[in-house]
Formats: sequence, C-alpha cells, structure tokens
Amino acid sequence: MKLFNLFAFGTAALAFGCSADTTDPKPIERSPLLIERTEKSGIDFRHSHGGVGNRELPETMGGGIALFDMENDGDIDAYFAQSGAMRTVGSRSPAKSSRNLLFANDGSGKFSRVAGSGAGDPGYSQGVACGDFDGDGLDDLLSLNWGANQLYKNSGGKFTEVSEAVGLEAVDEWTISAAFFDADGDGDLDLYLVNYLVSEPGAFAQMGDPQGFHGYPHPDRFDGQADRLYVNENGEYRDATLASGMHRPSGKGLGVAPTDIDLDGRIDLYVANDSTPNFLFHNQGELRFEEIGLRAGVAYNIDGLSEAGMGVDSGDIDGDGDFDLFVTNLDGETNTLYRNEWRAWKSGKVTEARRMTFTDVTRSSGLGAVSTNLVGFGALFGDFDLDGKLDLVVVNGHVLDNANKYSDSRTYAQPNQLFIGDGAGKFAPPPKDREIPSFAVPTVSRGTASADLNGDGAVDLLIANNNGLPQLYFGVPSETPSLALTLEGPPGNPHGIGASIWLTLEDDSVLLRRVESTRSYASASHPILITGLPSPVHHVEILWPGGLRELWTNFEEPFEGARSLRFNSTD
Repeated sequence: MKLFNLFAFGTAALAFGCSADTTDPKPIERSPLLIERTEKSGIDFRHSHGGVGNRELPETMGGGIALFDMENDGDIDAYFAQSGAMRTVGSRSPAKSSRNLLFANDGSGKFSRVAGSGAGDPGYSQGVACGDFDGDGLDDLLSLNWGANQLYKNSGGKFTEVSEAVGLEAVDEWTISAAFFDADGDGDLDLYLVNYLVSEPGAFAQMGDPQGFHGYPHPDRFDGQADRLYVNENGEYRDATLASGMHRPSGKGLGVAPTDIDLDGRIDLYVANDSTPNFLFHNQGELRFEEIGLRAGVAYNIDGLSEAGMGVDSGDIDGDGDFDLFVTNLDGETNTLYRNEWRAWKSGKVTEARRMTFTDVTRSSGLGAVSTNLVGFGALFGDFDLDGKLDLVVVNGHVLDNANKYSDSRTYAQPNQLFIGDGAGKFAPPPKDREIPSFAVPTVSRGTASADLNGDGAVDLLIANNNGLPQLYFGVPSETPSLALTLEGPPGNPHGIGASIWLTLEDDSVLLRRVESTRSYASASHPILITGLPSPVHHVEILWPGGLRELWTNFEEPFEGARSLRFNSTD
C-alpha cells in the first residue's frame, strides 16, 4: 500500500477559482523576494579563517553550512563550519581556538546556540554534509576538513563522533564538499568525498607573482587529490573508490551535485573541479560508474576551456522533464549552465548521438555576462517567487583578499545575485520592486543553503561568509498556492534522498523536482521541496533511487491552497 497525508499550511490556505475583484484596482506594493533577518535571528556565529598574514590557501576557501532537522520536530536547525586558527606552517596538527557551532530553531526562525551538542569539531573545517547514514530517521553531520573529516552520529540533538568506528579513515586530506547518496541502489546512503589539492605542510602559503604582489597561491601549483567513494554496508563504510571506477587523481574538486541525468533511478554525480575538467560520473548499476564529462559536453565550456568550477546544482530549468546542470566559476570566465538533451532525444528532437549530452546555454540563458566580473561560489535553484518555476541564487566573493591590486575592476567582497527563471531556460534579475537591497552590499560569500525556517511555505536562505557573519533571509509567502513536499523513503534512506518527483497539474503543466541535501558549495539544504502551484495538482509520480516508480492519482480532498504533502513508500 502507498500512503499519503495532506495537511494545510496553518492559516495560509487559499482556494483556486475565486472570482475576480471588480473594484477599482489599488497600487500593488510588493516587498523584496527575500527579506534579511540576520540581526533578529539569534545567530551570533562569526566565521574566522584564522589567517595571520601568511595567506595559506585554505583560509579563503571556507566555509559551509547545513540546514537540517536535528530532532525531527519540524523545526529546521543550522550547523556552521568553523575554520579557526591556522595550523603552524610546517605542521599538520590543528591549532584551533574555536569549533563548529550548532543552533536550534524554535520554529519561527529564531535560533539559539546548542551547548554541549558533541558536534563541535575542533579541526580546520571547510564545509558540511548531512545525511542519515545509519537509517535511524535522524540526520547525521559530516564536518569536512583540511585534515581528517569528522562524522557525528545524531541521537536526537546529541552527537557522537564515530568516523573511525564506522570505517571512515582518519586520512589527512582536504575535503570541501561531500554527498550522501544511494550509489548502488540498495536503499541506504553511500558517501562521496570531494577532495581538492595535495601539498606538503606549509606549501599553501602565499607566493609572489610576476606582478610583484603576494596573494594566495593558484591551484595550478599543486596536484589534485583524488575524491573518495565509500559504500554503506549496514551502517559501516567501505572504500570503493577504485572498484567503482571513480578514482580520478587529476581532479581538484570543490563542489558536487547528485542527479539523475537519464532518469533511470540510478544516481549520477556531477563534480565541479577547479581549473581542470569537470567530472560527470554516469551510474551503470552494480556500483560501477563511467566518467563521461567530455563526451557529455560538461567537462569544458562552450569554447572548449576548463574553468574554475566551485558551486554546483541540478534542476529542470526549462520544463522539459530532465535535469540540467549549473556550475559557478572564477571571474574572467562565466558561470556555466548546461541544458540536458535527454528528453529531446526521447521525443525525437535530437539524434541518438545526443542521447546523453548537454548543451552549454550560458549565453542564451542570460547568466553569462552578469557573471564575468564575479567569482561565484554557492549556487541554488529554488522557487523563490513561488510561481512554480525554478529561480537561481548565486553568492559571490573573490579568492584573493588583495584582488584590487591586480585590477581596478576586481574586488574581494562582491554582491550576491538572484535570478528569476521564466520556466523556459531564461533568467533575469528580479523587477525593481522585488530586488533584495542587501544583496547589493558586497560580501565574501561561500556556502549557501535553503529551507522553510519559519513554516510559512516560502523558501528561506542562509548564506555563509568567509571571515565574517552569515546572512539569513526569509522568503515572502505568495498569494499563489504553494506546496511543501516531504518523502518518507525506505528504512536505509528515510528522507528519500535522490528521488525524482513529477507533479502534473490540472493545466497539464509538469513540475520536475529532486529530493537532495547536497547542493551549492560545501553545504547541505533541508530536503523538503517547496514550490508554487499555478494550478491544482492532478497526480504525482515518484522515481525512487533504485528505479521503483510510484503513481498517486486519488487524493482525499481537492488539492487546492497552500499545502504540505507527505508520501510514504512501503517498498
């Protein structure tokens, strides 16, 4: 039996089909799409990169954040990666004066520090990943470090470090992003670690250049560090990097997006590499992956050049029913949007040779020129205006704290960006009356994550800034009905991470969404899906990791208004 529950969103339920207002129209006063609430949030975290003037590269690459429900009480909590004091040059031991911090949400978007949580990693943290590795229904935390990573098992808001106990080696690598995902289709969450560079201690310190300046060293000076795949075997991890075909020492990984490029229920991975070709690992089944980035057209940009890939996300930007890819890059390049041609092949619009390929549509999408002078890090698709179409947030900040010395047009702190999607693959800044004033204030942003933090049915946003305070934004509820969709998956993957969902509306439009935690850069978002509904839902189809498809066509009540929908899989 397949079960579902339908709930109203408290006081905000609206019905479709209302008669038009025939009175004299009044001027519409609209607010910004996102309203900053940082000062009122109670979040008093400040990221510190710990630099003392040596300009060691890890200083400028952090940090990340996670939005997750630590107690399954419906309130979305926040976890911050803290870098802290740098190691002594020439030493691999951390010199830490501060730790990662956990904040509890009271349900209204008001946060307070959680003392004694057990998740205060003392390492030099760069990012965070979140996933229920042991299938107990509680999301666990993985602190991603310059040095050994730390996995914290969640026991309802109390955490225990279990890395070595569950088979994650205490190796001295440099991990910035990671993905919990079902690599082998067996119903539990495996783990992919995105590693960056190899270096001897102290080698990441500043270096001079032909212009006579001393800046952070370029990644070209270092070898790439191979990523790792760990397969989950009853709550314990085994390194399967070599056996899976995913060992690629040439990569200099910074971001990763789990996705399903050919909609077969087997989860693929897109990895953003810094100044080397990006990877697209196509899942062949039975824990075998083929790297097809070059053949698929996503290793390089339209000019055949590798770029400085950092943040990455996946979503159906043009409404054709498959998942496209977006990756942020360095200034002098553009951020890059790749359109998936899978559905075009299925419909006969492209040849068999294009069956599993992507097209670089950056220039035609409106996302090219607006990114040329900026350094993009975190990137998130989301329905921020609740019209049923995916929008895009990109947060920016240079990697060089003396960037202005290299060019008058360069700055270290940079404005962030929100682009409104038209549902057909085009993006544009929001209209003047919906602009976000503080996005224009330059920051040095890195990770970003989204969730509904105050339960009003809108998409909220948290941004992590390097060596500074984070920023919290509340989305604005819309008069258009909206939906929050939650999955309850199999025992090993209780949140249904990796599922693809088609919402077919009564006007015959189809909204395709994915349930994911790993998105953006070095960060994790809460996996509940929030979307506006321009028309009532007619039926819902879910493709679970592993290939099971389920269809719901009969609801207990008319699907109208602002709603929360929960699907339970009993398979």
